[in-house]
Amino acid sequence: MEQSLITIAIPIADDEDKSRQTEIERCLKPFGNLHRYPPLQDEAAYLQAKNNVREGTPADGVQASLLQWRLKATDIVHFMSLNVIPGTRRSSAHLLMEVSADGSPSTVLNRLATILSEEIPALWATLGLSGPEALERALLGHRLDVGPDWGHTLGLPFNGTPGMTVTRIAAEARLACTILADLLDEPMKQAASPLKALEHVRQKLWASGEKWAFFPEPIAWQGFTPWNVWIARISAGLGLFWPVLAGAVLVYALAHLTFGSGLRQWWWPSPWTFIGLLVLGVLGLAFALFRWLRRAEDLDDPPLASPSSTKIGPVMKQENHCANNHLFAVSRLKAGRFRPLTLRLAFLVIARMARFVYGPGALGELKTIHFARWVLIPGTDQLVFLSNYSGSWESYLEDFITKAHQGLTGVWSNTRGFPKTRNLFQDGATDGDRFKRWARSQQEPSRLWFCAYPDLTTGRIRLNALIRQGIASATTEREAADWLSCFGSAPRPASALEPADVPSLVFGGLSPFRYGAALILNLKDGNAAKWLASVEERVIYGDVLPEDDEDALVLAFSARGLAKIGLSDRDLATFPVAFQDGMNASWRARNLGDIERNDPKKWAWGNEPAVDAILLLYAKEEHLFDEALRRREEELSSFGHRVLQKIVFTPLPKKPEAELMAPADRTSARPPAPIGQVEAFGFVDGVSQPIIRGTRRWTAERDRNHLVQPGEIVLGYPDNRNKVPPSPSVLSADDPRNLLPSLEGSADRSRPDFSRPQSTAEHDLGRGGTFLVVRQLEQDTAAFREFVGRAASDLEGDPRVPGICGIAENGSWPNSSAAGATARPSCAIPTSPARSAIRRPAPTTTSCSRTTIPMACAAPSERMCAEPIHGIPSDRAIRPSSSPSATATGSCGSGGAITLKGNSRRRVSSSCA
Repeated sequence: MEQSLITIAIPIADDEDKSRQTEIERCLKPFGNLHRYPPLQDEAAYLQAKNNVREGTPADGVQASLLQWRLKATDIVHFMSLNVIPGTRRSSAHLLMEVSADGSPSTVLNRLATILSEEIPALWATLGLSGPEALERALLGHRLDVGPDWGHTLGLPFNGTPGMTVTRIAAEARLACTILADLLDEPMKQAASPLKALEHVRQKLWASGEKWAFFPEPIAWQGFTPWNVWIARISAGLGLFWPVLAGAVLVYALAHLTFGSGLRQWWWPSPWTFIGLLVLGVLGLAFALFRWLRRAEDLDDPPLASPSSTKIGPVMKQENHCANNHLFAVSRLKAGRFRPLTLRLAFLVIARMARFVYGPGALGELKTIHFARWVLIPGTDQLVFLSNYSGSWESYLEDFITKAHQGLTGVWSNTRGFPKTRNLFQDGATDGDRFKRWARSQQEPSRLWFCAYPDLTTGRIRLNALIRQGIASATTEREAADWLSCFGSAPRPASALEPADVPSLVFGGLSPFRYGAALILNLKDGNAAKWLASVEERVIYGDVLPEDDEDALVLAFSARGLAKIGLSDRDLATFPVAFQDGMNASWRARNLGDIERNDPKKWAWGNEPAVDAILLLYAKEEHLFDEALRRREEELSSFGHRVLQKIVFTPLPKKPEAELMAPADRTSARPPAPIGQVEAFGFVDGVSQPIIRGTRRWTAERDRNHLVQPGEIVLGYPDNRNKVPPSPSVLSADDPRNLLPSLEGSADRSRPDFSRPQSTAEHDLGRGGTFLVVRQLEQDTAAFREFVGRAASDLEGDPRVPGICGIAENGSWPNSSAAGATARPSCAIPTSPARSAIRRPAPTTTSCSRTTIPMACAAPSERMCAEPIHGIPSDRAIRPSSSPSATATGSCGSGGAITLKGNSRRRVSSSCA
């Protein structure tokens, strides 16, 4: 439906004593903010109140309540206000009417003329208007066609909820309240999943006759793709100078048509030369305008505004009677012939930015405005700002200062007393305190103001629209979870991490679990999915570790293992080729340097027999670990699976032992690490680990240099370049319960968003997971110390040895400081025997085999995820990575993996078990 932002300015022909203006203000005095008074509940109450007015015994505020009821009963008026613009020495006062409504201007004014002539007859009689017909003609005759382009009354209208009619807003608000009540009942609380909860609500709505909610209506502010900001800027410039361009082209064409070849007797430019000269002329005009503006800004010295309580008191009296408020401000343009031109430029820039960059219903990040407009009253220097907004005046101005100050400055920098600006759009409103004082001093009291939905903010209207849209369109578990988030929380951006779906591996090394082991597995065909379902409850996810004393599992599958749990060849083809082939493929081995002594044929494990999965097991106490390891081995045997290799990790030191701290490095932003947590060469373990934005640790200031976007490690999220990397997928037919989200690659898609057509052919198997590389390393510490000793003898007398040689090899000082730090701590190499990285016989050669296990970590039942191996040097050898080709340095064993999100495993369990 068409929506109209109507602005009407009726001049008040008055004498010097302003008697007519005073009478108009007296007629409007009983109204003000109509929501200061209780609304009438029905037509009977309206008729009773109307009768009291006729009898001369109206209660306080009854006239306001009567008008409020009439306006609300139209079901088309969103907001309406009547205001008086004071006159100046050069211009008369005006009665300003502002209407935001559904329908064409003529339809809206026809209905309003009847209501206003009956409810406020004395006001219109003061202006010489008697009856609805005369009032309608006057309203139509004085309506201003407001816009930033030439040919319109100079101004800028704005609609913050485009396409949302009064009836739709009211209906969706009632729907949201009904659903919220349903969410509190017992069947809803006991729903097994978000999608089940949504289906429960749908069934109740359908049974109660709310079938209209199942037919979605478009939401204008969703699905918008922003253009380049320069498109908006160039469009604004053309909008300002097109009369000059059009006039010059017209003169050139007329001259050419009139005189034809006769022009050749004199110099006359060719069309291309003329275009070039025209462009240069426009650029020269723009430069001259800019120089004039800069000179005016340099000379500007605005006084500090000091709004008096006498003037502001009536304004503040009308505020905060409901969730929404009204702002009516009158400013005067600065002197200068070019001020209307720079004002038009500011309006054009804002309008084009809203159209090409911000999208419908938004001014940058400012989304609290229902309807607003700037308008320069014709024949005057008075610039009026009218805004219907959510929240308090203080929060509204603060939003302007922090989120939309450039546009605000661009407009009001052309008015008197505004804080000092630069280049039209800069500074100004950023001087928050001065701007707020100035803004208060410009305000005039709203003589009459109506709102059709006083208790609904713009944010609530948007959420209600999403709730209704989700009822009609949400189909997957993630969309259902997004739909539930509309009740009590703000919509989340696409980049917001969901830790509960991410394997715990991503968030740290599970140091509270001191004991651990890795079981390298070969799975029996036909039993893989059944075994997966049996262990899924102990596989851990999220950045909060379990507090119980039981064991914790991390599970990772190779491409071969994924096939055994039910993924088809088509599904596996959506994984990167490097993952599908594994690191033991000849071309991968050559690329990674796994040749000669490190050839895959010489690996301890990972080549033949093929590895299908790795099960990492952790426990806090030794007796719990021994019992859990025994139980898991028996469980694997019962399903017919083989343990190809069992690697028991060296226990981590107890906390009291770890409290012995290394000497502090005052140049490092990271706290010193415990001496006990070092790798085999004596260097602190776990240095320079990336921290994902959105986790609990990312807000720590000392960790900012390690911060990365989620998509750098976790699939399904934007990376540091704001791109969503490709993610493995399955066909929608293989996910009949819609547990997985639709496959998408938009980094800027807001959530919830059910408006855009979703991809139904493929579902995202990888979201929340990560690729992973596992390397089992064996290091020759004796050879390392021998090398350091030889190097130290060559540098005898240098105070930096022997530590500096080891630092050059490892890239850090033993206490975790970067090798390039200027203030270098002491760094003696430990003389105690190096601990064994793992409990297994050490090979006779210093370059033992590398194992390559491309693996995938999935959610409970299909979340397959490998974890850091306790005690293995060099960052514990198992590192998450968004690339399947990532490697960990070393010369003993390795493997790659992808970790999959929490809901992914249910798809495998349900379809393959």
